[in-house]
Amino acid sequence: MTGTEYEDWCAVYLKKLGFHKIRKTKTTGDQGIDLIAEKKGLTYGFQCKYYSSKIGNTAIQQAYAGMTYYGLNRAAVITNQTFTPSAYALAEETGVLLFPEVKAEKADSASVLIRIAALGLAVFVLFRMKETVSSDLQNMQAYMTGYAFILIACLSAFFASHYGALFCTALCTFVSGAVLIFVYEWTAALIAVIFGLICLIRAFLLLKSAVLAKNREEKAQLRQLIEETEDSLAAETGRLLSETLNTPVKAVMKRRKNDGSVVIECSVRKEVDDVLALAEYTLNQYADYERENVRYKLQKTDDRKFTVYLKRKEEEQEL
Repeated sequence: MTGTEYEDWCAVYLKKLGFHKIRKTKTTGDQGIDLIAEKKGLTYGFQCKYYSSKIGNTAIQQAYAGMTYYGLNRAAVITNQTFTPSAYALAEETGVLLFPEVKAEKADSASVLIRIAALGLAVFVLFRMKETVSSDLQNMQAYMTGYAFILIACLSAFFASHYGALFCTALCTFVSGAVLIFVYEWTAALIAVIFGLICLIRAFLLLKSAVLAKNREEKAQLRQLIEETEDSLAAETGRLLSETLNTPVKAVMKRRKNDGSVVIECSVRKEVDDVLALAEYTLNQYADYERENVRYKLQKTDDRKFTVYLKRKEEEQEL
């Protein structure tokens, strides 16, 4: 799969996760963003990396720069691989979302081979059925029953694309093999059993692939849930600060650390340096009133910007 094909597959993948208005950027000079999408009023920039090795810091830096260039709310990197420890650390600092091990489904060549084998076996069985009808064999009914089971299995394998259907196909071939062994039709029985084993192995591989795909989807949904929770936390913090400071406050989640602490960047239209201490006290009083196990600390970054640090209450000595 080429990088461009992976980008196209990622666009379909993002649509399944609830993103809309998905569009590709320029093939060259994309400024670190391959796909732009929207979800719940926010714009996202995605860099798609189809690599054979782990993704390092460069992809995180490019996605973060591309987010600024296109004026987006969030940046993310999607890859079929994992990320290096330093890339995870940089993503945590910059707030870039990471989607590791998002592996595209490739063309299923194994299923094509099974269809070819099923077609060839069906032709063989029809030929043997014709010979059986024209001959005067004992136990003809057993012969025809065994061949019929093989023929049904061939039709099932030819049209099957689900592991459940292939399990049924394998069962049919094993039954037909047992019937043909009973009438000493060793060649057809051996072919039936081998074909059944092939279908059985393929069914297990498809089942494994389905389980892995479900796990990837569940991880992606969990990331989305965490992201939506972070957005809600930033919005609630901005609302409380707006009421306390008596001025509109724009609050954006910067990052969530592994220890559970949160960093939220805030900007206002006027200088509020003299009332930040009061706002910090008010937020902590509100947390106590709501019995929330958190503590707020506000720190000025420039005249009209400040940062909110949020930690669990038992860690307030570390703030």
